[in-house]
Amino acid sequence: MQMIGTAPECIHFGPFSLWPRGRKLKRGEEAVELGGRALGVLIALLEEPGVVQSHETLTSKVWQRRWLDDSNLRVAIAQVRRALDDKANRYIVNVPGQGYYFAAEAEVLTVPRSQVDTDAGRWDEIDPIVGEDPEDVPVPEPEAPMHKAQASADSPITVLIVDDHVLLREGVRAVISAQDDIHVAGEAESGRSAIDAYRALKPDVVLMDLQMPDMNGLDAITELRRTDPDAKIIVLTTYTGDGRALKALRAGAMGYLVKASLRNELLGAIRSVFHGGKHLDAAIASDIALHVLDEALTEREVDVLSLAAWGNTNKQIARKLDISEETVKGYMKVAFSKLGATDRTHAVTIAAKRGLIEL
Repeated sequence: MQMIGTAPECIHFGPFSLWPRGRKLKRGEEAVELGGRALGVLIALLEEPGVVQSHETLTSKVWQRRWLDDSNLRVAIAQVRRALDDKANRYIVNVPGQGYYFAAEAEVLTVPRSQVDTDAGRWDEIDPIVGEDPEDVPVPEPEAPMHKAQASADSPITVLIVDDHVLLREGVRAVISAQDDIHVAGEAESGRSAIDAYRALKPDVVLMDLQMPDMNGLDAITELRRTDPDAKIIVLTTYTGDGRALKALRAGAMGYLVKASLRNELLGAIRSVFHGGKHLDAAIASDIALHVLDEALTEREVDVLSLAAWGNTNKQIARKLDISEETVKGYMKVAFSKLGATDRTHAVTIAAKRGLIEL
């Protein structure tokens, strides 16, 4: 690796060159597109090659406000690896138990081996990612802490499936049935019945749908966590917006999966959450990371957009919320700015897609 000057204007590594001040990355003469936060991680690693940087240290250099910063960091590193995508070199190296280190080549190890977690017994190199769509970028699961309870065929993880669709419950049961260490303890078809079933069965993990009759999934999660702060809940949903995911996580869910990914991710998510870890669908984690520094909509801005989504005019919204029409226009203007929207329809579309309003 070659650095130019004491405060380098350009850093060369492998076939790449990076201009930190201009925040540009190139492979040869070709520009490489990289998101702002991912580029920040790359710059932070390259400016101190040979220094193992913990999650906390690295995120503090890139994010000022932190929400799920471990997930944000994993997404950013996954995006960096995808952008570099050079199979001859593995640039980002993870030192087990410590953090991340940037090397021009995988064989360049300037940190003494004595600093490596002896339980791991080796340097853990992260394989490059190959893919075309950002949604395809996998987010590595966080290592789950050790838990006293260990699942086995004699003492399996017990699961409660909560969904108002029978076919979905049967599909989840079919996926789980082939596993020796996971067992379906029961099923429920609404949030209210889920609470009753949880009290009766005391399952290790709850798989919870969000959109159900009687009581929705968010309210059920809140109630379960109120009665049992140790309840381990994974959301299963068709909704992909970061807004809904954050609501569920703030309510106490430890996992969030899109139903389309159940066959590939469900079993790993159950085991991870059982052992105290968290599990987010890769696309959801990417969306959260993308909007982590965005200013959130206020409750009143959400109310105004929700009413607009149902076709109400500004005058009708003002009457229903008991505010002036000028105040409604003010809320709209602020919401447009926060969402990056150009007009009323655009704002409603963005808010609905992200799960910030319900339609």
